Amino acid sequence: MAMPIIPNATLITVKQTTRGRGVFSLTPLTKGTQLFTTDVISAHVINREYRKEVCAQCFGYERGRTLKARDAKAGVYFCGAACQASWTAATSAPELAALEALEVFVKSKAGSRAPSPSPAAFAAAFLPDAAAARPSPAQIAHAWSAAAPAAAAIAAARAGSQARADVRAQRAALAAAASPDVLAFLLAGALSRAHRRSAWGAQRALAADPRPYATAADLAAHVQAFLQLVAVVPAGLAARVRPAACRALVARDRRNAFGIRSLDDAGDEFFGFALWPHASFFNHDCDPNVGKERVGRAWRFWLLRDVEADTELCISYLGGQERELNVNNRRARLKNNWDFECGCDRCALESAEKDMQELYLGE
Repeated sequence: MAMPIIPNATLITVKQTTRGRGVFSLTPLTKGTQLFTTDVISAHVINREYRKEVCAQCFGYERGRTLKARDAKAGVYFCGAACQASWTAATSAPELAALEALEVFVKSKAGSRAPSPSPAAFAAAFLPDAAAARPSPAQIAHAWSAAAPAAAAIAAARAGSQARADVRAQRAALAAAASPDVLAFLLAGALSRAHRRSAWGAQRALAADPRPYATAADLAAHVQAFLQLVAVVPAGLAARVRPAACRALVARDRRNAFGIRSLDDAGDEFFGFALWPHASFFNHDCDPNVGKERVGRAWRFWLLRDVEADTELCISYLGGQERELNVNNRRARLKNNWDFECGCDRCALESAEKDMQELYLGE
């Protein structure tokens, strides 16, 4: 497979490593060198509980204040008129129609008094073992394959079919409980795939997690959200919402997404996440040689120290916390969030020192 091209390819490149792929210097580079800035996003979600406080364009946050500028039909808010104008100019009419349709559906679920099946109950038919703590690749494949006939039935009902099975599938999707953040993320991916092909293509080159769902209920919520999108968004987009695309997006989200956090308090507030595909080729190191900073909806990367040619360039996935955490805590956090045990030079050295101390004390 050809290596992906990332910005500033005269200075850096993507190469295969023992950890998959990584970013490497092409020439000797000095501390402070600006590597690149990227605002290419293939999918993102601002968690619904924060949508009134986080700008949909620049992801700005004003300490919990409800933003006054908004597009009420689409359910998005802005820090000011300039950001609203930029967002409106970048959002096509089909995209806006899909966002508005989803907002109507989510609001209808919030105001409904009728009991709704839970994600797990709704999608139990698609899961061979609903009690599984973390679905296996085979279970994931089964769940999404089983969802395809239901999606076809929903599409047929929307086209006018009165067949009992088609109408039942549509009603089941609309009656089920909504997971607004899952719906928003899958819709963002569908819109990217339909209207921003270059961004969608860039994320396809990222490493995929074969088991991205933490629980069977998590998998069920995504299957359910997929079927609800087929039932709710405009027919032209619904026809392009596919199980394979949803699976591909979530598989890459698990290991590559960047959090959307507050910028004025060391990122203590977590508002959502996004896939910046060009930013995701950096591997992790607990003693990183690359600094990173989010500026609005873009990420900026620069060198923290001089490097030689053909040096792997790494960021920290721990957002600065690597400076205070010990090796055990760093490894535990990385394992929990990104499913790998760090073997960087710093971790190897600290682990060896810890082992020597324990051996000495044991004697």
